[in-house]
Amino acid sequence: MKTSYESINALSATNGEVLEIHHRNSSEVSIIFKPNIKILITKDVYLRHYFYVGKVFSRKEIEEIKKELRLQDLYKYGLMLLKRGAYSSFEIHERLLAKSGNNYNDADAALKLLIENNLINDRLFAENFLDSKANSPSYGNERIKDELLNFKHLDSGIVESLVFPSENERAEALMKRFLRQNNDSYQEKKRKLWELLNKYGYEKGTIASLIESLNFDDEEENENRKKALEKALRLYASRYEEKELKRRCYNYLLQKGYNLEGFETLYRGFKNDEKN
Repeated sequence: MKTSYESINALSATNGEVLEIHHRNSSEVSIIFKPNIKILITKDVYLRHYFYVGKVFSRKEIEEIKKELRLQDLYKYGLMLLKRGAYSSFEIHERLLAKSGNNYNDADAALKLLIENNLINDRLFAENFLDSKANSPSYGNERIKDELLNFKHLDSGIVESLVFPSENERAEALMKRFLRQNNDSYQEKKRKLWELLNKYGYEKGTIASLIESLNFDDEEENENRKKALEKALRLYASRYEEKELKRRCYNYLLQKGYNLEGFETLYRGFKNDEKN
């Protein structure tokens, strides 16, 4: 048997008379009210209301007991959540609200009790969250701040007081991974890299500094331009006549950000190779 909102609300049907009392353990007591309504209460609630067999509680006392039992139930639920993982006070409050059927008074009271017992600490939560993300290339400092403020709903004062480590190493790791997988032109690489680093919440100064530090290989760029032209020819050769085909290939390389100086020579070279 366990206390639940359903059993707590069932107390409304009792006349308040206590039929049986069973001490389950050192912290919990089972109470049976007339007509056979069973609830489980803490020893604190039991002692505070001075239960004994035959006692008849008034309607006002029953409502007070119900209030305390709801708090007891929500508090236990909060404890269960915190044993499973880390939560901010906002996240716990949202779950307590859902559990209580959007009873703000009950949820507020349970949250307050959890905080008073040092089971929820938003400052410690923020520090641990920062530590858990500070080595992940997928998290720039701005993304960490955004999640703490807009998803975990922490107080801005707590977030601003955090000491954020340098994000340069994380950004460099993400950049190296990106460059290994990308064969676009210099300009296209820079554009996509900016978008990627910005998406993962890196500071603008960090992004600008990294991109400025890039040294591209001209020979590699020319080779990638040839591959891009080959791809364009495969895409369009069977669909367009010569004049339109050439224009399409030119625009394809332009959109990819390649330097088009010498395009005529490069294009003629491919066409001559086809003839041969």
